[in-house]
Amino acid sequence: SFAEHFSPHNAPASTTGISVEVYGSEYRPLPTDHDEVARKVQSELVEMGLLESLSAVKAVHTRFVPTGNVIFDHNRQPALNKIFPFLASHDVTCLGRYGEWEYLMTHDCVMGSKQIAEIIRGQIL
Repeated sequence: SFAEHFSPHNAPASTTGISVEVYGSEYRPLPTDHDEVARKVQSELVEMGLLESLSAVKAVHTRFVPTGNVIFDHNRQPALNKIFPFLASHDVTCLGRYGEWEYLMTHDCVMGSKQIAEIIRGQIL
């Protein structure tokens, strides 16, 4: 995702912040060297034409998250058919990738948060 698409104040003028997710598994483990992953991602961004060159990169931050996605299996839907009504009966709103048990992109989470905030604001006013 591109940071300035959420707000023009997320990056200085004429720059951008790019967030990239890189996945691995027990079958295709990621390298444990953060610098190696960052170099590979930057090279691929140049190859895709999203960066002019490696010299265009001003800063890099990598973070490894061991559980980045919801796991989809055959038990998922039957479990959700029980979990969601139970939570709703206790006035719990499920939101985001983990709360909704969906593979949601960043913009989906931002828009969902905005909608929930508007509902809450309407209840308060």
